[in-house]
This record gives sequence, structure tokens and C-alpha cells, in this order.
Amino acid sequence: MKKIILFFLLITSSFVKPQYQDEFYNYPFAFGIVKTFIMHSLNPIGGIVTTSEGERKYEKNPTAFSITLWNEWNQTGKWAFNLIFKSQFLNDFVPVIVSAINSQDENKSTGPWFCSILEFNCGLNFYYDRTTRAAAGLSANSFVVNIWDSQGNYNAQRGSYMNLGPYINGDYLLSNEWMLKGSFQMVFPVVKFNEVKEAKNPYFVNFTTGIMNNNGLYFGIDYTIILGMTDSATKKEGPSLSGSRLEIKLAWFLDF
Repeated sequence: MKKIILFFLLITSSFVKPQYQDEFYNYPFAFGIVKTFIMHSLNPIGGIVTTSEGERKYEKNPTAFSITLWNEWNQTGKWAFNLIFKSQFLNDFVPVIVSAINSQDENKSTGPWFCSILEFNCGLNFYYDRTTRAAAGLSANSFVVNIWDSQGNYNAQRGSYMNLGPYINGDYLLSNEWMLKGSFQMVFPVVKFNEVKEAKNPYFVNFTTGIMNNNGLYFGIDYTIILGMTDSATKKEGPSLSGSRLEIKLAWFLDF
């Protein structure tokens, strides 16, 4: 009976709320591995697209496996400052190099790609207690959109966008050992460098959620949806043409 009671106490102790969540903010730098999935609903006719190197087979939903790193700096307390800095370009560095090499091979396929070159989120904690932190602020990023239209030519919206918009993020303590993390942002282009200047601007919605251990171990997803996309060949537009980028991350927060 004593063994059963001891086992029960060991199991339930991990679900006892800690007094403070401060210890989870001692690790500002995250480093790990990431699996990326690119999805776009538009399929060029015949499965062939034209690139600067010539015609290539079209790969609808490319994936990549790489490393990831980002920085989160959180101050504790209400109205305290918080900052998140990350770059999907760093995640994509190796896959992009491989893709550039493959682009010279006419037997290799190519596909859409969406990538945030740089992302910067800053805000203030508007709510903070023993178990919960909620913050709101401003998000800025530069996003690259590489897509084709239904005829296999570069889409008019292809290019890079400098975006700005609101964001919210927060944390919730699940137990002494585990914290739930999440954020949401919606950004809109303020400057663009795309294929056709008059093309309609897309906008970008991002959801991030994950679970973190108090030793720094982290598992989460980062999901970006690109809305307002059009087919420049047919002028069709709508949510059915949206693109997305899904990242599944296994990382470790460290204190350098």
C-alpha cells in the first residue's frame, strides 16, 4: 500500500502548480531541429512551370528538414517588456542551397516556397500572475513568396513583402515542469518588391503553440497562412488559393 501511495505522489507532484513561472524565462535562446511543410492549392496545368533556368516539373507540396534557432526575451510582471526574434531563412539556409544546386538539373522538380527572412515581435505583458502571462504588441517581418500561376509562369504576387501588424502571445503553467506557450499575429504589407507592382497584396496570419519543460526542452508547431492570393493567369482569387507553411519543432532553450 505504501508503494502505491508513493507512486501516486510521484505522478501527481508533476501537476502541482508552482508559485512562479519565472524560472522558465531563464533560457532566452532556442536551438533545435525542424521539419517544414509547404502547401499551396494552385496547380499549374500539366505539372510544368517555367523558371529562370528553364522548364521544370512542379512539386506541389515540398518539404525540408533542417535546424532552427530563435530568441525569446521575457521580463516578468505586469507591463513588463517582451521580445521575440526569429528567422525562417536560417531554418531554410541548407534547403535553399540544395534547391539552388538542383535548379541547374532539368530532371529535378521545383515548387512553391514561403519564408520569413526576419521576424521581430515586441510587446508588453498586460496580464501576469502565478500561472499565466498574456502580452500584446507589434509584429514586423519580411516574407518571401515564390509561386507560379495556373499556366506555369511566375505569379504576379511572387516577391518579397515587408509587413506590419498586431500580435498577442502568452504562457500558461501546466505543472511544476511544463509550460504551454502560444502566439497569434496578423501582418499586412507596407512595402513590397514583387513580380508585378500592381498585383493585389496578400496578408499573413501566424499561429504558434508549443510545450516547454523547465529544463528548456521544447516541442511545438509554427503555422503561417498566406491569404489574399490570386491566380494571375485567370485572375481568380479567394481562400481556395491560400498557401501555408507548417513547421514542427523539437528544440532546447539555452542560456548563453
